[in-house]
Amino acid sequence: MGLVTLMITIFRFKIKYYVWPSLTIVIFMSLASFILRNELSLYFVVPIINVVGFMFFIAIIFKQSTVGSAIISITGYFSYGIIQVLLAKLMYGNMQAIESNIVNGYTLQFVSFFVCSVLSWYLYGHGYGFAVNFFDKFRFKFENIFIVSVIAVTIILFSVIMFKLDLTAMSILFLTSLIFFLYYSFRKEVQSVRNGR
Repeated sequence: MGLVTLMITIFRFKIKYYVWPSLTIVIFMSLASFILRNELSLYFVVPIINVVGFMFFIAIIFKQSTVGSAIISITGYFSYGIIQVLLAKLMYGNMQAIESNIVNGYTLQFVSFFVCSVLSWYLYGHGYGFAVNFFDKFRFKFENIFIVSVIAVTIILFSVIMFKLDLTAMSILFLTSLIFFLYYSFRKEVQSVRNGR
């Protein structure tokens, strides 16, 4: 729920209006994650399934375009990922401490939920975030193709890094992708305001 709350708050949706759909997708994704990790040993596929699952969630519940849903999903997921990596480093020093002790993992999840909830409350309360109406249309066909290509490459790189479990590469990907999509969102919102949309 911390992830979903942060994801939609960054784009100025208020979580209290979407609690039940959010809980539904969180429970579904948690069950899928458990089966893939523990029953099928496909741990490296889980983040990809999550990103794609949240894309469909955003598209259906928030009535966003495919590209808009992808940007919202990746931005939220990678923001949460950066926060969780920082918390893991701060609390335990390394990821091995989490993998070796299930209690540490649950503790990290709870703290991540708390931090993301407080951050989301602050962002929404102070009017920070991006409007999403500029995702509906693209000015140039090239821009559309370019953004879709960036999204595809990001997801492919993410899957490769998850397979290799390279925390440094993952952090770099999270940060660079997050900066790119936040910058893109900012530019599109500025263009939208200038065009009077």
